[in-house]
Amino acid sequence: MLEGEYDGYGRVNDEEINWHLEEPEMWHKVCWENAGKPEYSGGSDSAEDQGFFYNDPTDEELMEAIRATE
Repeated sequence: MLEGEYDGYGRVNDEEINWHLEEPEMWHKVCWENAGKPEYSGGSDSAEDQGFFYNDPTDEELMEAIRATE
């Protein structure tokens, strides 16, 4: 198991992941812990919603911030 920060360019903690030869299973740490720390079950599918993070502001909070700058 490799734990660390994914840089969005195929590396975890500067270690290159060979996506063509390996089938890594990727988890957010909190999600993995909440799922009971499951063992490897196969490669992860590519997520279409990458880029979302815990505690992101809601759409309404974003709009309020935009309106505040007008």
